[in-house]
Amino acid sequence: MKKKKSPLRISFVAAEVAPYAKVGGLADVVGSLPKALADLGCLPRVIVPRYEHIRLADMGAEQVAVFSIPFAGQSYNAKIYRSQLLHARVPLYLIDQPIWLSSGDIYRQKDSVSDSSFLLKRFLFFCLAAQTLITKLRFAPHIVHVHDWMTAPLCLLPDPTGRNANGSKRVLTIHNIGNEGFANAELLNLVGLTLRSFSPLTRSKDDHHFFNTFAQAILEADCINTVSPTYAKEILTSKFGGGLERVLKKRARNLRGILNGIDTEYFNPASDQFIAEPFTQDSLKRKPANKRDLQKNLGLRVSDPAFLCGIVTRLSEQKGIELLIHAMKHPVSKDMQFAILGEGNAEYEEILRSLSHDHSGQIAFSARYDSHLARKIYAGADAFLMPSRYEPCGLAQLIALRYGTVPIVHDTGGLHDTVVDFRKRNGQGFLFKGFAPKEFLKVLDAARREFLVPQRWQRLQLNGMSADHSWQRSAQEYLQMYQSIVAK
Repeated sequence: MKKKKSPLRISFVAAEVAPYAKVGGLADVVGSLPKALADLGCLPRVIVPRYEHIRLADMGAEQVAVFSIPFAGQSYNAKIYRSQLLHARVPLYLIDQPIWLSSGDIYRQKDSVSDSSFLLKRFLFFCLAAQTLITKLRFAPHIVHVHDWMTAPLCLLPDPTGRNANGSKRVLTIHNIGNEGFANAELLNLVGLTLRSFSPLTRSKDDHHFFNTFAQAILEADCINTVSPTYAKEILTSKFGGGLERVLKKRARNLRGILNGIDTEYFNPASDQFIAEPFTQDSLKRKPANKRDLQKNLGLRVSDPAFLCGIVTRLSEQKGIELLIHAMKHPVSKDMQFAILGEGNAEYEEILRSLSHDHSGQIAFSARYDSHLARKIYAGADAFLMPSRYEPCGLAQLIALRYGTVPIVHDTGGLHDTVVDFRKRNGQGFLFKGFAPKEFLKVLDAARREFLVPQRWQRLQLNGMSADHSWQRSAQEYLQMYQSIVAK
């Protein structure tokens, strides 16, 4: 009789987790992928910093331990709190340390602008504390799954027990290769690392005294994956590799692209309490009520025939904001409206405020992160705009599809992998290839013309809503990846 295999134990270590600490898509993945893996019989755990804004009482967290963490020549007490992921019985551990973790925003020190040196120290300390927690939990994970540059150093740290964190394998997911962490000998020494263990390939081009911990982790992780098949190919090129393409090419055989999913219970137009009128594929006629509600809430002219384009984004160069601004200044129709939600680059914010002021009734801009307003935009807009320069995966277009809002996207990365062009039989949205204002305006005009033919537009909506962008298939791919490296 064969011995039954024990469930895979997985420790997720990340800088963000939705909805408690969220800046981008990383948080959504860490907040939802472990749930899908638990449904497949795995035993996941999630470890994140307890940031200043996180209210422990609101999430029912209880203190379970206090550890002393040696760092920078001193010992710092770190309190460990335990809770659960939202709507799931997946343990969530939060590490609380007033100096290094629990003061200020996720990527900003309290009472100061973003300081790259402090941030690197913050996450080096977090990696050291997370490793201590993993060692003392008696959980003995098969997999330690780290995410982006912030927790990549866990692939490098010497294990205090001398057993490589109980023999666990290290998986590194690249959510966005555009951000990296550089450290010199002094910083590396804080966590027991020396420059001798770093490859010349990871040396900074600007300052040879600094080495890239993210790049070194790519070289040393047992497996690397990114968040869409197309982006996995793109980052091997100089155009998208961010200077790490040489390192990635050395690990190309160990690099995979697994599409992100979304939590389809959390993002569900049939039960969403934050939208004016819940709806399904069978009751799509209710969706226009959400459009009118959105127009009214944002001060846009209430009009069913208006072509309302929604944007929920981080205001950065990566997201193609200059193309959006050009389209707002030169709309392809007087009946176009724009509902923009996002914050980031101060110059972009000022331009969008000015446009909103000068074109009230046609353009509405909200400079903040507001998950409730985001839901209203996903549900109420006719089309959803994502003209990103590059996009590792993107989750906003998946949510838009779920809510019957037709995406208009640049044909790159995960956008290429998730949006089927309107000219195909199972078309869901619109893609444009050349990253240029004229190409974006051309695809906007094509979309507007389709919108004027209700039966053709409804076909796109229904195709999008019927597509499966849940975590079920992707979680199965993660499980297969874990199993393959554990078997080795």
